[in-house]
Amino acid sequence: MKKILASIQQGQFDQSQLQRLEALLISSYQQHVSNDKTIVVWCEIPPGQAYTAYQPSQSSLITMECPTGFEQQRRVVFLQSLAEQWMAITKQHPDYVLLSLMEEDLFNQFVRSNQKRLSAVGKVRFVLHMLRSFIRSKRRNDLFRFNPNL
Repeated sequence: MKKILASIQQGQFDQSQLQRLEALLISSYQQHVSNDKTIVVWCEIPPGQAYTAYQPSQSSLITMECPTGFEQQRRVVFLQSLAEQWMAITKQHPDYVLLSLMEEDLFNQFVRSNQKRLSAVGKVRFVLHMLRSFIRSKRRNDLFRFNPNL
């Protein structure tokens, strides 16, 4: 299963926008990158915890994995297309949208590096936190989203 991590500001988008964005991410990814099953994980940053240019952030950071050796021209076409469609839905300024398509090994290294900074107890707490978020999302038939605070 391929993974997309979308970090956004909590409350930045309404439910309709989030659903359209998730559909966009999955369909664009499957059209341009891989037909593999894809999951989008939404990380909602609480207010006051992210700033851009000394102001409360309105930035979105979307990190996606792709096969090793993914062709650069295909990467550019995909990211440009996705950026245009994302901004059409969100009305965000291009300076506040960061899209990244990382090869699988680098994506996994990125995820592991975030986990390395946690203690053993912290890792357990984080896994339980993620599981609770996932179960809650499934029960509500909602997007898979979590707050990064434990």
